[in-house]
Amino acid sequence: MSSVDTMPDIQFCLLQGLRMEQPSQFSPFAYPNTQAAAQSQDHIGWTNLLLGQLAVDWSDLQQHYLASISSRRTASSWATGMITHLLAISHSLWVFRNRVVHDRTMDGTARAAELQVAEDLHAQFALGLQDLPLSERHYIADHSVDSLLRAPLTDRQRWLAHVAPARQIGQQQHQAGIQGMQAAFQNFLNPPLSPLRVTFIWALAFFSAFTETGELSLNLVSGP
Repeated sequence: MSSVDTMPDIQFCLLQGLRMEQPSQFSPFAYPNTQAAAQSQDHIGWTNLLLGQLAVDWSDLQQHYLASISSRRTASSWATGMITHLLAISHSLWVFRNRVVHDRTMDGTARAAELQVAEDLHAQFALGLQDLPLSERHYIADHSVDSLLRAPLTDRQRWLAHVAPARQIGQQQHQAGIQGMQAAFQNFLNPPLSPLRVTFIWALAFFSAFTETGELSLNLVSGP
């Protein structure tokens, strides 16, 4: 998605929703500016997205984003590319599932393992480089789904054993960075009171109270 200048908030929402093991909703992963589009996609459906049914709201958001970065791309071409990519993933999974189901030379356990690994590989490549530390990005950059599907099952499982945990670690680091920035901004908006500031506020309150009391005493003395 990054290679076609996809709006980062759109990318995050769609990828987080698609990475769920079961059909899910997209609105829980939406930022305020993508919430309406995510709800529209929820109405269309998770499975229908994989069949190429992309909510129109995404294109509107993408058009504004492309204009903001002065990109020559159009939201229309972006949507066409997204739909084509989603259909390619769905077709690849469908072909592989049929091959596994109809291959009677393998026992049921091996077929299930092959199918699960294939789905996991497609899911990882759909996520691309997102959340991967720099030291681990070569696992995506130097490979393709087709080349890995031709590799022995043990090699594919070993690849997944490296990539999936690395992505989780990168995601945790990214989340920790966001939380750190939020905490710093909160401290900026509501700085803690220093001892000197507390003393100043207390002295100011005492002086104000003393002044009011002094004025009251003067009124009592000057009265008849």
